[in-house]
Amino acid sequence: QNAEPIEIDSLLALMPEDARPTYESAVFDDSLGAMVVSNLRFADSSDGESVLVERAEFYGVDLEAIERVRGSVEPTAESPFETVLQKVRFLNIRTEGFDDEEGRIDIGGVEFDQLAIRQGGVEGNDEGDEGARFFNAINLAGLYFKDLKMGVETEEAPVIALNGEDIRLVGIGGGRVEAIIANDLEYSMSQSAESIAAISDAMGP
Repeated sequence: QNAEPIEIDSLLALMPEDARPTYESAVFDDSLGAMVVSNLRFADSSDGESVLVERAEFYGVDLEAIERVRGSVEPTAESPFETVLQKVRFLNIRTEGFDDEEGRIDIGGVEFDQLAIRQGGVEGNDEGDEGARFFNAINLAGLYFKDLKMGVETEEAPVIALNGEDIRLVGIGGGRVEAIIANDLEYSMSQSAESIAAISDAMGP
């Protein structure tokens, strides 16, 4: 309601420069009240591997909050949070350029609910561990997966497959998750004669 078009690059600029995705187009959909981005691609230019999001919908983006995050002069691990958007939906997600040993992922949809970021962003003051800074700087009311399919297949290890129709992580913040809810989750692991032989050889007599 009362949503307006935004410059999507301002939102993507909150990400570390080497992790920012590219996209094909970004338009405002009046009927949804959301910015709709086509073919959002997160890629490593050095090896051709990427994650493609065919459609991304951004709802309730607060540009003033984004400016407060980006404009913080002396960010600390205790800087206040700013809610930068109300909801993001990624639809039709898949990996490209990965071989079976690295794993494959196909997801029907992912929803990020109420994203808040500390003033100073995920890079903060560049002190301490990068991963720790990231999780300290991010709060999410929820992260929801729909029709998740993952698989890893190698000749020398078990074949692993994970299918989840509905997976929900609730209350993500400070490196913690308040609840994990999974409906219709299937996990399988199978071994070929070659993988059994490889494991036996590695274990020795």
